[in-house]
Amino acid sequence: MEKTLSEEKEELIRKNEYIRHNIEEEISTLKNDAARIGKIALIAGGAIVLTFLLVKGSKGKEKKIVQLNGSKYALAPAKEKESFIVREIRKYMIIFLATLARQKLTAYLQKLNNRNKLETNTSKASELQERWS
Repeated sequence: MEKTLSEEKEELIRKNEYIRHNIEEEISTLKNDAARIGKIALIAGGAIVLTFLLVKGSKGKEKKIVQLNGSKYALAPAKEKESFIVREIRKYMIIFLATLARQKLTAYLQKLNNRNKLETNTSKASELQERWS
């Protein structure tokens, strides 16, 4: 028995709504993922900047200018010896921040991978359901 024009129209409208709903869900998921990735990138970037500042040392050293025989010379400041404790604290902070960033990124990537597997399985189930409908 053939479908009437109104039945075909209703079926097309249903399929259209179903597809529109799926697209809206995908867009929402992408927005949420982008926000999470942005937050993680911000945390990782902050950790990198903090590590860089700790390694480099944020002290600005001024050069001393001396005048000798009418000529000006800039003397580089003498290097200050860093204590063993400061060096060790800096080293452990770098290791801690790098480990923390690695753990956060690994957890996020694992969560994202699990979500993709779930979405793939869900979409396959809905495809099968549509075929049998």
